[in-house]
Amino acid sequence: MVALWEHIDICLNTFSGYMETKWLDTKPFDMEEDVKKLFKSLKDMRADKKCNAYLGVLEEIKRWLVFLPLIAEIRDDSMRPRHW
Repeated sequence: MVALWEHIDICLNTFSGYMETKWLDTKPFDMEEDVKKLFKSLKDMRADKKCNAYLGVLEEIKRWLVFLPLIAEIRDDSMRPRHW
């Protein structure tokens, strides 16, 4: 359980850092790779996969995996100011 809580702390700090990143400094593809690594390490972890802490962080990671490709599309250089 200690490893799970440490992993949750890493995830929350990572996501908090993403939220504080300025728009022009975002690198959505790098961010997505980081989240995929967090997801893989969570899946490989030996923890109770039915406990609320595990399910909560799993759901949060899944939300980020849906959210980041959308950010990549919006952040793309082909999006001109007129689209905004």
